[in-house]
Amino acid sequence: MVLYLINLLLDLPVRHFFDRSFGVSLDTEIPFIVGGLYITIFLAVVFPYSAVMESSRWQATFGKILLGNKVTDLNGNRITLLRSTGRMFARGLSGMVLDLGYWMALFTKRKQTLHDILAETIVLN
Repeated sequence: MVLYLINLLLDLPVRHFFDRSFGVSLDTEIPFIVGGLYITIFLAVVFPYSAVMESSRWQATFGKILLGNKVTDLNGNRITLLRSTGRMFARGLSGMVLDLGYWMALFTKRKQTLHDILAETIVLN
């Protein structure tokens, strides 16, 4: 949620900057610039933040900490940075096709998403 709000706060100024500076509407003329900026921010900030935090002693991002959740392996142990990185890559698969990978949590016994199943992790409360 925090990252989503940050995204919303950054979106409007970036669009305004490109419109005022270059006279370009990012919605219609060059939307790939916005996509490139988001991918860059994701790879430089969001991806390392999540992977490092979920494999740290806290086993969670700040949002999960606030909710009292933590990411573990299937035995309840802390996950490695490599497993956390794999989980992050697998999140891309969870988001494809109408976020069906996230909806899987409603129907699996341990409330796991697609990326949790692929990474052999679980989010505990």
